[in-house]
Amino acid sequence: STIKGRITNFNTGDPIVGSTIIIHEQSPSGPIVATTVTDSNGEYIVNTLAASTYTIVSFAEGFGAAEATTDVGRGESKTVDIKLLPDPGAIQGTITNANTGDVLSGITVDLFNGDGVLVFTTNTDQDGFYQFTSLAALQFRVVTRSSDYQTQEVGVIVTSGNVEVVNFGLDPNPGSITGTIRDAETNTRLVGAEVTAYVAQDIVPVATATTNGLGEYTISGLVPGTYSIVANAVDYTENSTGST
Repeated sequence: STIKGRITNFNTGDPIVGSTIIIHEQSPSGPIVATTVTDSNGEYIVNTLAASTYTIVSFAEGFGAAEATTDVGRGESKTVDIKLLPDPGAIQGTITNANTGDVLSGITVDLFNGDGVLVFTTNTDQDGFYQFTSLAALQFRVVTRSSDYQTQEVGVIVTSGNVEVVNFGLDPNPGSITGTIRDAETNTRLVGAEVTAYVAQDIVPVATATTNGLGEYTISGLVPGTYSIVANAVDYTENSTGST
């Protein structure tokens, strides 16, 4: 199977040469299966892909990143064109322990767009610092994840050419949700299923996990409360349940 397309300037329609293309299986948090760059016409092509769902992420110097998701059947060729906005902004900040003020290294920070799609993931460095660059002028949500601290999230509007500072003070002693994903008819445990937690009646995910070799998952770092759990797997319909 093949995915190909053209990367252009959102404002002018001009092709963007040398734009980086990253192909993730399933969502932007899924495994990277291929990388390439656009040619002199702003075009890219990725061959020898298995039939699956893929998210194509594109970014280039001087432009904001963008992504698109497509399903590709066996032997099928899909065209996925992406437009990048020029003059991007950025989000950065420092994460500390809310009780002691100590900086926290190794905290996972997820960036979601206004539709609840995961755009980027990073981790804080030894100084508790994180940064997302090459962002389009849009609304985003920044979400922290850690097994030792409660999840926090903040909405932020990025403006062209500016850096938005979003700091966090995280509380320890989080909760967690564990479970097993199975085939509803055969009771077979499903490996590699994506499990997402949402705060009740919210459309933006606060945490995700993937089932292990036994079909089991753990979502940690949760603030006490009520959550909806949504499971997705290749060749299966989406299913959800509630948990407190």
